[in-house]
Amino acid sequence: MDKSFKIRQAVLDDIDIIIKIRLDFLKELGTVVSDHDAEILSKKSRDFFLRSMASKDTFVWFIEKDGKIVSTGAFLIFKQLPLSLNETGIDAYIFNIYTIPEYRRQGLATIITHQIMNEAKKVQCMRVWLHAIGEGALLYEKLGFKKREDVMEFLF
Repeated sequence: MDKSFKIRQAVLDDIDIIIKIRLDFLKELGTVVSDHDAEILSKKSRDFFLRSMASKDTFVWFIEKDGKIVSTGAFLIFKQLPLSLNETGIDAYIFNIYTIPEYRRQGLATIITHQIMNEAKKVQCMRVWLHAIGEGALLYEKLGFKKREDVMEFLF
């Protein structure tokens, strides 16, 4: 990474930029289509991040260039009963890996993902998972993630 880029962990005072980048990401994906959606999601996301960052269940990382946030990523810790393949019972879910368009293809998402993986190891995560979208799947496969199709979900 070029020395003009700096990586740092987000703090609660960064909440406004965390929410802005999250909304930019979701708008780009097409999951936020109206101002009303954005307003609701902004408030609920703010509540989530404030609560989960304060309790040390969520960690957010930024890459900055000249004081501007250009890439971000986060992980959420899940605690469950230990299993033979996960003796600590600690999983991490990676989400919101996002680089603003003009800074893509410079390896920033890889750097953020490596940082998250290192932090996940520090808190004894035994499994890290994510949902990959589009070109992201290729990136994560290169980093050693494996595709799984054994997950089912129920939506209310």
